[in-house]
Amino acid sequence: MSGPAAETPLTTLNYKIVGTYLKVTPAVVSVPKGIAGSVMVELLNADDSNNKVDNAIAQGAYVEATLRGAAFPPRRLIGQVNSPLLLPVLNVVGDYQLDNIRLADANTGEVRMEPTPNSVPVRGF
Repeated sequence: MSGPAAETPLTTLNYKIVGTYLKVTPAVVSVPKGIAGSVMVELLNADDSNNKVDNAIAQGAYVEATLRGAAFPPRRLIGQVNSPLLLPVLNVVGDYQLDNIRLADANTGEVRMEPTPNSVPVRGF
């Protein structure tokens, strides 16, 4: 067959793959000296980035991260998913790093999900 009829498809399909992901915002944090900062860690649906999910992934889980920097040795931080992860007061000006952000199982400590990237630079000023 040749001509316009041969170039027109009979049908088209769109596949939409949706899922759940862990989002950390903001991507970079600046915190004044003597003030506690935070990052938001949310479990979201891929099909609607403003739609928080309440499913089996979040049940019995917590958010964990490690803060490293000039003021203290590495410090483990723990918080709830879909809530701000609170940073300690930074009394020393400098560069810090919030590393290994993850959603962990409360019973086993096993990692359920990691954001991409799983690290946030923190600047104390």
